[in-house]
Amino acid sequence: MEVGMASENAIRWAKAAVLLSAACVLIIAISFSGLKRAGRVTAASSRRPVADFRLSDLSGKAWRLSDHRGQIVVVNFWATWCGPCQEETPGLIRTARRYSDKPVAFVGVAMDDDAATAVPPFLREYRIPYPVVLPDSSLTMAENIDSLPTTVLLDRHGRIAKTWIGEVDENTLQTVIDELLREPA
Repeated sequence: MEVGMASENAIRWAKAAVLLSAACVLIIAISFSGLKRAGRVTAASSRRPVADFRLSDLSGKAWRLSDHRGQIVVVNFWATWCGPCQEETPGLIRTARRYSDKPVAFVGVAMDDDAATAVPPFLREYRIPYPVVLPDSSLTMAENIDSLPTTVLLDRHGRIAKTWIGEVDENTLQTVIDELLREPA
């Protein structure tokens, strides 16, 4: 009987050790993924410029990148059907409002196939304070978008400073914007 109890205890301890090891691996993986996501901006000397583009919103009002030289520009590619896009939108809205008096511009690029129908209810529900435009052939950046959401952060000279594929954390975005605001104009 004592041998049976010892075996059961040994099995319990082995299972506990395996679970503890798995938990440690998971915590380490999450920590490193967070570091990777936060990351630093690309060095100014290595940043690639983005070709100017002019896109229109659903009402036909134009938004042109070159009109925002001297500003940091947050370009968020998203779609109404995208769960992570829906989750990150409130953080983007708060961040846009936080920097409304700073040289920072936000623009959303709605990647929905049926944008005229799908986007207006989304804009009303979330009360998005920044322009939301529709992609066209002038937006060469969109050719490289493989996953939604994708957020591209441009420096004051229209060069790519940071790209997030997947949901961007609001605190991380604000940290990187602050870093770019500290750079000489």
